[in-house]
Amino acid sequence: MKLPLITLSREMLSHFDDTIQKEWILTNGLGGYASSTALGLNTRKYHGLLVAALSPPGDRRICLAKLDEEVNIGNSTYPLGGNEFQSGIFPQGHTFLKEFSISPFPKYAYSVQNIEVQKTIFMTHVKNATIVIYKIWNNNNSDIKTLVFPLINWRHIHSVTDR
Repeated sequence: MKLPLITLSREMLSHFDDTIQKEWILTNGLGGYASSTALGLNTRKYHGLLVAALSPPGDRRICLAKLDEEVNIGNSTYPLGGNEFQSGIFPQGHTFLKEFSISPFPKYAYSVQNIEVQKTIFMTHVKNATIVIYKIWNNNNSDIKTLVFPLINWRHIHSVTDR
């Protein structure tokens, strides 16, 4: 069975108010899941890259909220992630997003200073595990460094961390 390809182009992604409402979810067959938005911003307290069902259906825990990436080129740093605060989105890494697609796995494609970063997310079947694969193309003449920052949390999906 061939699944349809859903793609959001840079033009579509530039309409923040519309795109932030587009969400995806992957499941693992145990009651656990991974979910976020097409912009990679977690806007709901139950969004996360690894939400484990420890005692389904009620006890689901956010284990890994998200991964934020940054690309360092020379003395310049380009964050690819972002977080929603009361005062707005910071950093605004979603502006480097050139494409989002899903078929069947969510794939984010970023472009910054002739560096292409592709991030694909999937979950293994009947395991509380999420796998994220990065592909990076350096079309720039400079050396680069990429960093990945995990936001690890251990909380019930209906709780929030406020400190």
